[in-house]
Amino acid sequence: MTKQLIEDIENDCIHRLLHLDFKSLGINEYNLQYIEEILPQIHYHFRIYKRCINLLTTTRHKYTIVDFGGGHGFLSCFLKILGFNVIYCDNNPLAISTVKKIGSALQIVPDVIIEGSERELTAYCKAQNIVPDYLISVDVIEHIYDLSVFFSVLHDINPKMEMCFTTRANPCNFRYKKRLFKMMDEIERNFFLPMREEHISKQYPELNEEESMMLSVLSRGKTYDDITKIVNEYLSNGHLPQEPTSHNTCDPNSGSWIERILPLNTYKAIISNSGFDVSFSNGFYAINQQGYVKKALLYAMNRGLQHGGKPARIFAPFIILKIKSKRAL
Repeated sequence: MTKQLIEDIENDCIHRLLHLDFKSLGINEYNLQYIEEILPQIHYHFRIYKRCINLLTTTRHKYTIVDFGGGHGFLSCFLKILGFNVIYCDNNPLAISTVKKIGSALQIVPDVIIEGSERELTAYCKAQNIVPDYLISVDVIEHIYDLSVFFSVLHDINPKMEMCFTTRANPCNFRYKKRLFKMMDEIERNFFLPMREEHISKQYPELNEEESMMLSVLSRGKTYDDITKIVNEYLSNGHLPQEPTSHNTCDPNSGSWIERILPLNTYKAIISNSGFDVSFSNGFYAINQQGYVKKALLYAMNRGLQHGGKPARIFAPFIILKIKSKRAL
């Protein structure tokens, strides 16, 4: 498939989406609002999709690819038109409903739609004897509760699967990281810490107020199931968990992290232990719909990000993780 043909397909897909009356599809209010927010930047999002596709493939598009955490399904639509066999996977039932309605309206439906996470994906692939060749996941990896489990499960699906993840939680971008830390601390203070404290005090009335608060603080970044293990360990032998790292916090009910920021070496170690290798590259800024001066500045920054490698990563609005089997790199 030529570069010009891919560009024509991209423009056609964008045209269809821009001229689709999403409000008439009965999409839930949350997803509808999210779609309306990204439509003005749809060309930028498709540039990100293309970057991921280009990192994984050459000219081959007749393979099976997973759109993991696919949300509204725009990526799945693009992949389907390109000729991939597309497996869409998302654990949010509202997202499942949305992608079905959009796919039906455009007559571009993913080949397989899975409601669930990596475990449901694995179960389906094993039951149907499907071995995906590729996986793309945009702005999801920073929310996954246990990356060690996640990548081990993906390795079980196909140890040779090529994957591409993007995340805005760039640990090298100090300005954005500072803003994220502030948001995390506010959510932790106002929501997640009170949730853990209420859970512990209700489930363990034998604890005094000081113990309950101590365990609530020390269990930041844990789900209720893991909090139960921590408290039981404390009650059995007085053992306390290590103090959690600063700022990062997750919903104790779902385990979803608030854009968790991890050092790149941590990503590398986790992914390596699961049987894969990873390389990192810089993302880029949107330059459409900008004034002349700002557009020129962003264009120059994007060139610097493209050719500047690791030193330029402090300016990157997102990072890209390209993952392959250790033998493939």
